[in-house]
Amino acid sequence: MKRKIFLAIFIIILSILVLASCTNNVESIPSVETATWQPNDSYTIELTDEGFVTDKDYIMCIEKEPNKDFIVLNLTDIQLGDGEIDFSAEFVRRADKTIDELVKKVKPDLITVTGDQGYGTKKSILYVGSLLDRYGIPWAPVFGNHDNDEGELKTGQQAYLYENSFKNCLFKSGPDNLSTVESSSVAWGNYIINVVERDQSERKFHVVKSLVFVNSGNNYDYSEDPEYEDMLPVNDRNYAMISPTQIEWYKWAIKNVQPYGSNGEVKSAMFMHIPIYAYNVAFYAAYKSDVDMFDIENYNNDVINNDLLRDYADKSIWNNGYENSTGGRRETIASAPYDDHVFDAILDFDDDDSTDYISTDLIVAGHDHINSFIIEYQGVTMAYGLKTGSGCYWNEDLSGGSVIMIRDNGNSIMYHQFTDIEVATYPWWIYLLIAVGCLLVVSAVVLFILFKKGVIKIHK
Repeated sequence: MKRKIFLAIFIIILSILVLASCTNNVESIPSVETATWQPNDSYTIELTDEGFVTDKDYIMCIEKEPNKDFIVLNLTDIQLGDGEIDFSAEFVRRADKTIDELVKKVKPDLITVTGDQGYGTKKSILYVGSLLDRYGIPWAPVFGNHDNDEGELKTGQQAYLYENSFKNCLFKSGPDNLSTVESSSVAWGNYIINVVERDQSERKFHVVKSLVFVNSGNNYDYSEDPEYEDMLPVNDRNYAMISPTQIEWYKWAIKNVQPYGSNGEVKSAMFMHIPIYAYNVAFYAAYKSDVDMFDIENYNNDVINNDLLRDYADKSIWNNGYENSTGGRRETIASAPYDDHVFDAILDFDDDDSTDYISTDLIVAGHDHINSFIIEYQGVTMAYGLKTGSGCYWNEDLSGGSVIMIRDNGNSIMYHQFTDIEVATYPWWIYLLIAVGCLLVVSAVVLFILFKKGVIKIHK
């Protein structure tokens, strides 16, 4: 009799494991396939009876009401793991409540997510996606370095899930030949959303702002690359650069959208996970310090602080001309350690030295959970999105989201929207007890069913 009971329990546990593996079957998820980008590709937008139409799958339009700000809510580094999701852990509940409070307070027209939604797993993508999709508001994510780890799911498989699992997700896989700098693999997830407004012109619309979404990659071993052996690094990290092909694609995108502006000029913004190298240069120019930024240890000791009041209220910390800067730096700017030349492309997107017009006036990054500065440098605002929730690591006073208000003329204002979410916290053993309890309940139910069917008999 005991052998039958133990056998039944073994079958139950095995069945649960098999069921779990089937529901999380990742081999059945295909990778996306898209068209290849070429520098001489066309770029067209038309207004038809069916709405706005472009000649590229990865170029989309979202409409703005005239005389009304277009509101973007940016979230970043939600970073929920499968185990936390399974047990509805503190991280998960705080992220859920944080997103809900932000959406209700900000009432955005678009939600952007600057990377590290989770750890590149099917469960984390579907769960975080469901949190965002429930509002009926368009949302647009980029990949973070943890999404690019390519552990359970390849990045192309993750792209497929984003494109096919949600009603309101605007994510597009983008061209399939924009390789990452650390390998020859595809940097999936480079795409464009144009904020457009109808007007009385012959075309009947104009682009107010072009939003460019970029996959910033993962890691790169610079010690193996002789190009950098004689250069001074700005940090001791090994995060990747946006690749030269991505930069050329960005310049193509910015150059070709310009004719669709109301006066032949279109302002733009970039959304990515890992900040570009110029974040270091901008902070060095803005923040008062007598230490050279290439003296990494001493510079970090001089500029890193954990005083929120000082970050946001004390203008004396900023150099002349940067008094409108806000936020602070509590950790290393974890960009690529060497110049990635992205800022050069922003300053001269059409390779014409006579052009002094800067299109991209805003860059939004994530990645560094406890950095929050917003600094305008040479006409370009370099900003960290405020971390959303407590996933991975966080500071309790730096949680929420960031709001970008896009005006009729394409200019934008960005500020952080803080949240103070209270959730009940439980020790780890509570979750273990819940798991064991669930297993026992399931086992009891199955044993009862087997007993009723006569599979198991009790002998007196």
